[in-house]
Amino acid sequence: MRYKASKFNVLTPVNGYYILYNTFSSAIIRLDEENFLNYQKSFCDNEDNESISLLKAKGFLVDFHDDE
Repeated sequence: MRYKASKFNVLTPVNGYYILYNTFSSAIIRLDEENFLNYQKSFCDNEDNESISLLKAKGFLVDFHDDE
């Protein structure tokens, strides 16, 4: 499945990590470099993994065809 970032996401780099905050769900997560790359890769990749599943569950990623 193809995903896109939620329009409610705010991404902030902090000391080698990335803080991802979803203003709609109030979810917040700290991503290391590997998980940040998985997050970016999810926009064009059909591969689901544990990181992508978590990002979907928390509302950071939505189906490419969803209209938020």
